[in-house]
Amino acid sequence: MSAKSYKKRFKPGVIASVGLAVAALVTAILVLTLTVRVTRGVSRTVDTPAHLIRLELLNGCQKAGIARQAEQMLSGYSDNQLEIAVISTGDFDLKKVTKSFVISRDKDMTPSILLARLLGIDEAEVTYKPMGNNYRQVTATLVLGEDFAAGLISLPKLSNKE
Repeated sequence: MSAKSYKKRFKPGVIASVGLAVAALVTAILVLTLTVRVTRGVSRTVDTPAHLIRLELLNGCQKAGIARQAEQMLSGYSDNQLEIAVISTGDFDLKKVTKSFVISRDKDMTPSILLARLLGIDEAEVTYKPMGNNYRQVTATLVLGEDFAAGLISLPKLSNKE
């Protein structure tokens, strides 16, 4: 086939137009496929809590195992306002704490106040005291007193616990 007959059968402008159309079609199909994949799982509305509390639980009464019991009940709690992640448990310096209280480790005491309300602790029992070396990023410390051991304050029912 000579060069003249090749040019007559296949015009360069037509080949370029067809190639461009095929490339545009393939691109459109890929974009549509990607869009469908992404929106299938991501477009659902997920309610996330307004505040996350990284909680330290301390036993301030003489009954052993109270902090572990509270950890089992509070760990993983989540509602529309508050999500609780128990970071650590331990014993408070004093063993004769009569009323449970919350120590906020952040200047914004809102999460600590919400925790106190959730547990039925008076908001007056929420204080602010920063930790010196807060490498675990504790948001609040809950000190469990004799009122918790006696059942006077209760932990929330965790129907939505995972």
